[in-house]
Parts: sequence; C-alpha cells; structure tokens
Amino acid sequence: MIRIRHPRFSGVELRNGSLVIHSMQGQTRVLQENVKDAGVTVQDGLIRIVAFLDKDYAWFFCGEDDFQTERVELGQLYGGGGRLINDGQGNSHLFWFVKQSPGSSSLLRHQTYTDKWSVWQTVSTNVFSEPSSFSVAWHNDHYLHLVYCGHKDQHLLYRVYNLEHRVWSGAVTFSEERSNHPQFISAEKLYLFWQEDLRQVRLKVRHKEQNWSQAALVSTGEHHASNVGYALLGTQWSVLWGEGEKFFEAPFD
Repeated sequence: MIRIRHPRFSGVELRNGSLVIHSMQGQTRVLQENVKDAGVTVQDGLIRIVAFLDKDYAWFFCGEDDFQTERVELGQLYGGGGRLINDGQGNSHLFWFVKQSPGSSSLLRHQTYTDKWSVWQTVSTNVFSEPSSFSVAWHNDHYLHLVYCGHKDQHLLYRVYNLEHRVWSGAVTFSEERSNHPQFISAEKLYLFWQEDLRQVRLKVRHKEQNWSQAALVSTGEHHASNVGYALLGTQWSVLWGEGEKFFEAPFD
C-alpha cells in the first residue's frame, strides 16, 4: 500500500498482482492486472502511476480522477527495482532494472516525464540487482542524487543528475566495503544511511551540506545492525534499528 495526499484518493495498493486505487470514500478501482511492481507520485493534484509487468513495457496512468493510460517502452524485459519519484520542477523520474548478460548483474535505467516521456538512458551497468540495492532522491539543491551497490563487490557508488543538461555524473565510490540497503532521507540536509557487512553489520551515515561529510558510525558495532527504519516526529527525524536483543533510536545529527 502506498499512501498518497490527494483530495479524492487515499492510496494505491498492489494486491495479489492487481493494481488497485482507493478513494477517500472507501471505494476501490482496479487499474491493471498481472502487475509486479508499481510506482506512484502526486504532482499538484495530478496522480502519476507506473505499473510494471513481466514484459518489456509498463503502463502509465495519469490524471486527477479519470486516468489516461499510456504504454511505456522499457527496451528489454523488466528486471525489478521499479520506482517513480518527483523532482521540484514538475517532472517525474522512473527507474528500473533490466537483466545484463552474461551474469546476474543488471542495468539501471532512467526515464523522465514532464508532458511526455523522454527516451530512456542507462545510468549504470553491473548493478547489484536487488531492489534494496539503490536509492534515489531529489533535494533542495536542485539535483537528483543516486547511490547503488556494484555487482561484483557491492561497493557503494554515487552519482548526481543535472536536470538542465540531462546528464549523469561519473560514479564516485562512497564505500569500498560490502554494502547494502542504502537510503536517502531529504531533510534540511540530505542524509545517506547504509549498512556495511564487516565482522558485524554496521549502520553508517553521511550528510551533505556544501559537500558530503565523512562516513560516521551510527550503530554501536557490538552486534549486527538490522531492521533499520526512519521516523519523522514534528520536524525531528530519527533512525531506528535493532542490534542484538535491543532496539535503538537516534535523532539525526
């Protein structure tokens, strides 16, 4: 279930392959069957939904109440990881994996929608193909930020997208340890949390002001960190995680 803020609808649900939209009055409407993944955004009251199938195309739904439907070509068979996010300038950005041959790594692709869909582009090859292996966020610095785990050693790699020139930067290594579950949180600063698989699984963080900070350890390092989550109470963000038989909460910064 993806909850949305909208005057007519409360959320979009993927239920046993059926993509269902919920109205504020409790009614439901099936938009598409045989769906594997779905991404949803709301832009000035306009709902945008992408439904990924086990095919080389996806279905795009757009509207405030009655939805227009459009087929989006993916170029190759969908390989997971699909998500849709907004930037601050009216665009929506679509990301997904397609399988790379040979081996089990994936290509990470990106496509932009304003009034129509752009031509997709490959952001990176040799990406670890778990849906939790990458995170993307728009921040108030007017850039799209992306991190992902490489396929071979699961190093954590970072790129930034220039919306004006529509190009991705080269990759910068953020961690040379085996990494997983990266997660951006866009607050007053942009935060990046991730887990490193050392002798103990450790939870780490970096934050960006003008430049990115050095990596800091969040968990104690005494036991494996797991079950990481994030909470916003008022204006204060916190990160929560399990470690051994205890559960921890730490405010950002």
